[in-house]
Amino acid sequence: MADQPTKAQTKRSHCVYDGPAIEVPPGVRIRPKKFARFDDPVIPRGYWYLTGGLTGAALVVGLLIGRLTLG
Repeated sequence: MADQPTKAQTKRSHCVYDGPAIEVPPGVRIRPKKFARFDDPVIPRGYWYLTGGLTGAALVVGLLIGRLTLG
């Protein structure tokens, strides 16, 4: 029984400051936001459809050309 400590060990905190909590005024974030939000111009949905359609058409045409020239 000599190997056991006589009193319980306290768990060390990862925080640098272990004092009383600091009062934060309402409406103030304690932690910063994960990503900064930028006012980006919104791309219209029609452009996404156009881009997707052109990409799909190019893929189909490429597959057809590859099938006809190789086989």
